[in-house]
Amino acid sequence: MLVGKVDQSFGTLFQLYKEANHTSTSVFTSACNIFLVFDQTKVVTERLVILYILYAYYAAVPVTENPFLTFFLEFIYGVQLGTRGNWIEQHFVCAILEGDMDKVEPLSPLDVFQYPDVYLATHQPPLALEKWTELKYTTVRMIDDPYIDKATVMAETKAVMAANRTEAIPLDASPDMILSHFLVLVLIRGLELHPRAVDLLPLPPNQLPTLIEMNHFLAVDLVPVLLGGSTADAYLHFLAQPKITCNSLEVIHHLLTTTQQSLPDDFLHTYISNAIRTCELLEGSWQERHVRMVAKFLQSLLERQILPSSDYMIEIKTFCLGFLKIRGVASLFRTVSHEV
Repeated sequence: MLVGKVDQSFGTLFQLYKEANHTSTSVFTSACNIFLVFDQTKVVTERLVILYILYAYYAAVPVTENPFLTFFLEFIYGVQLGTRGNWIEQHFVCAILEGDMDKVEPLSPLDVFQYPDVYLATHQPPLALEKWTELKYTTVRMIDDPYIDKATVMAETKAVMAANRTEAIPLDASPDMILSHFLVLVLIRGLELHPRAVDLLPLPPNQLPTLIEMNHFLAVDLVPVLLGGSTADAYLHFLAQPKITCNSLEVIHHLLTTTQQSLPDDFLHTYISNAIRTCELLEGSWQERHVRMVAKFLQSLLERQILPSSDYMIEIKTFCLGFLKIRGVASLFRTVSHEV
């Protein structure tokens, strides 16, 4: 919709995009959709419109509350390092961060592109980079969408904390490598729009278990996508390897019950066998916690008829008899006994 309309004002183009998209999606989803187009186009006028839309959706709140602030800040560092955007785009973002977009709104992208010295010359890169550095690292977290109810945000605190953990990166990695919840949402949304891109992800199959342990909230959304790619068998192979952890059980349970994605029978059999074997290798409170988790996992799959009890009867009963004193196991034993 951006093609051929660059002679209209930024304000008009934002309203056109908002009317075409906001009726069926949330503000954040609409903004994410246009954000994903940015690197797909090399036309400067279109990229300026995208930057304006990302600003305009959240113009009513301070720039520090804009979910795309970390993206904008990449342009500031691009001025020094040449890593993001051209001269016009970088200075356009400076105008956003300095709160001067009221002067830009009536202009057209073509105006700014043809006469950048006139409209953007005053927006030099901030001299006090320390200020932007501090701002950058305070935003390496989930920047809450200001239009989302605060009760919802509080309910997601646990997920936010987990989403900010580094995932399988070197100890000397830069803070830039931290994956915020916002970037998680963009990543998943991008893979939904372009499923084949999953094969381009730099995540070797043998690193998937590490990702699950470091950031299983991301893994919950990412694993179903990975298993839809051409390397699904390799990912399943490493998922089934012992030791099977509680995080892994949660991810596989979500995969089977929420996304209702089918898994090969041989994978399930190997996975369950290794989950039970892991219980036998642990000791003390770790063993008790894992046994309860495995029992809950098996009970849920049996009740939902995802797991055919006849195929696992002997193995599950043997597991139950070995850990009958642990809470939850007796209930599982009664379930499999009634299935006879």
